[in-house]
Amino acid sequence: MLIFRPIREDDLPKLTKLAAEIFNDTDPKHALEVFSHTFNNSVLSSSILAIDEESDQIIGAIFAEHSIAFRSPNSAYIRSLFIQPKFHGKGVGQELLSRCTKALKAAKIAYVTLQVYPDNQPAIALYEKEGFRLSRYVYSKEI
Repeated sequence: MLIFRPIREDDLPKLTKLAAEIFNDTDPKHALEVFSHTFNNSVLSSSILAIDEESDQIIGAIFAEHSIAFRSPNSAYIRSLFIQPKFHGKGVGQELLSRCTKALKAAKIAYVTLQVYPDNQPAIALYEKEGFRLSRYVYSKEI
């Protein structure tokens, strides 16, 4: 059985550790800074975590924050969605995304954006299944 609830500030260190385990290249100090910033700018109840009730372990999370950079003042940006690999393909990501977008809509957010690496086909499939559409490209350069 899974429990879903809004992220609390005292969850951030555990989420940072989980992100570092999932994404091998994540600097825990930087991740904590990003998660803290996102938490402090989040839309009420839209950043959510999933807990495995049996083990009482956090297995995944989604972070969403206010974003005026994209379309309008009532827009949000999904900063991160991550799940322990052993829980992939079990609907956890879909449930986190669904709960997040419902919370955003309840908060009068009209538009939400996110970014995904083009080689992350499972995530792309999830986002498209949930109604997200590709609308722009992000360019980057290693320097």
